[in-house]
Amino acid sequence: EKNPALIAAGQRLTEGQRIAFHAEDVLAEPITLESGEHLCALHACGGLHDAALQSFRFSERSQLFLAPCCYALHRPDGQWRSWAKGASAIQLDPHALRLAFAARAAAHHGLALPAGLDGERWMVAGAERAAQVRRRNLLRLAFGRVLELRIVLDRTLWLAEQGFAVSLTTFCERALTPRNLLLSARSV
Repeated sequence: EKNPALIAAGQRLTEGQRIAFHAEDVLAEPITLESGEHLCALHACGGLHDAALQSFRFSERSQLFLAPCCYALHRPDGQWRSWAKGASAIQLDPHALRLAFAARAAAHHGLALPAGLDGERWMVAGAERAAQVRRRNLLRLAFGRVLELRIVLDRTLWLAEQGFAVSLTTFCERALTPRNLLLSARSV
């Protein structure tokens, strides 16, 4: 984590436990794990989880716990490419990468509306537009989880090719967060 406030909050939550937090910007400079250290990256957006994987690649007697998300973010050229030798070559542009996050975009925004707004008119117009968008996105949304699984499975296979013991599980129900995949790896 590079945000000092989040590091301090994590340290408060784990006080008295053998857990250390380090301020790191893995996009600016790769991190080096000491032998036996573990790397935990929950909701590591796009290029952040790729950078974490690259850093972990050279670790010894270490474990990785990675929950990738926001596959389109933090990518200098905007593209996602398959790394695994055993996978078919695939390259995804930012538009395709955003498909896995389109389903719940507006659910968390509480906005204050201006006084005198013709709410009924805009509610009708919004409902019509939402119906139009739903119809257009129905097919895309059906493939969101499949696309996410393809991306995460590629990185899982890549870690296995590097000689790590790897597992892919979920760490919570999708109702809590749709980005609920947990990629774990350990040196063998």
